Amino acid sequence: MARILEPIFSHSFEGKIWNIVSESSGQHLLLEVRDQQNFFTSFYIYDHTDRSFNKKAISFEEKWWIGISHFTRDLIVFHTFPETDDPSVKEFFGYNVKQSRISWTKKSMDIVSFEMNSFNAITKGEMAVRQFDLASGALMTGNPSSKTQEDTNHVQYPFHYAQGDDHFDTVREFLASLNVHHIERGVDYYEGHAVVVISYYTGGTKLDNDLLVIDFNRSILLKECLGSELSGISDRAFFIFHDTLIFVKDNTNFLSYQLPSK
Repeated sequence: MARILEPIFSHSFEGKIWNIVSESSGQHLLLEVRDQQNFFTSFYIYDHTDRSFNKKAISFEEKWWIGISHFTRDLIVFHTFPETDDPSVKEFFGYNVKQSRISWTKKSMDIVSFEMNSFNAITKGEMAVRQFDLASGALMTGNPSSKTQEDTNHVQYPFHYAQGDDHFDTVREFLASLNVHHIERGVDYYEGHAVVVISYYTGGTKLDNDLLVIDFNRSILLKECLGSELSGISDRAFFIFHDTLIFVKDNTNFLSYQLPSK
């Protein structure tokens, strides 16, 4: 296995890493980890600066029918599904990270957008959009702002090209020049200042997912198998967070690599 890059951080979980959400602005990631045997969901905050996870996992009375809606350093908005046969019905609550407690809950309401310090929501059966304070959940006076929170550029996602797309064929030809053949289904492609990162699939009914990091001299800096005997593909096998490569291997292993700047 080719490996010139070495991981700067790695961590293995007992459950499957189901989702990774970046902080709206800052140095943190929020991981959703699911234990499918025991139907238990835990959440972990990764601090990029310290390269560490919070010591104690975040979990709630609702163990399974729960997901992440919004993530800031001080407050996380989660949603639950009170009617498990109808995923369109959600309830929301705000969790204060520093105080380790639920700050507010919203039922019979649909959150339509988030801003820096507030969110806009519609109560079931009504048409009007109302604005609420993100920290307290309290109703704010005045007209709701139409300006949503600006995306920050500390997270970069690869382009996903499905088989049949012209760009897929271009990436497949490039991989063939590196003696990588029989690419199937789709590829994820990222081009940075000094490297190209590609996730691709090979095989037939069951697929293997591999990742390559290549410099502009076509030297392979890293080749890693992310999963094998897969029944389907992901459209986001990796992403770049503050110039580090983040990916999950075998569903349970979180890895981070520092990418060269030039």
